[in-house]
Amino acid sequence: MNNTKHKYVRLKKYNQIIFFPQTLNHSDFNMFNLISAGYCYLDNEDNKIRCFGESLSLGIGSLEEDSELATKQVYGYE
Repeated sequence: MNNTKHKYVRLKKYNQIIFFPQTLNHSDFNMFNLISAGYCYLDNEDNKIRCFGESLSLGIGSLEEDSELATKQVYGYE
């Protein structure tokens, strides 16, 4: 299994997800109006993304629909 763990935030304005490495902080994105934030696994074998957890620095967590949106955004399908 080839899973890569990243952090992410979801922008309210564009309803898009920004993925970034774990070396950055969620709070680096606090200037944006965010819907959710957390962690995700990018599974390149199954072409799916699983979002989970929360950002303690922002005080917001992931939402159930984030995984579906992220998979559609990156791989083009739900």
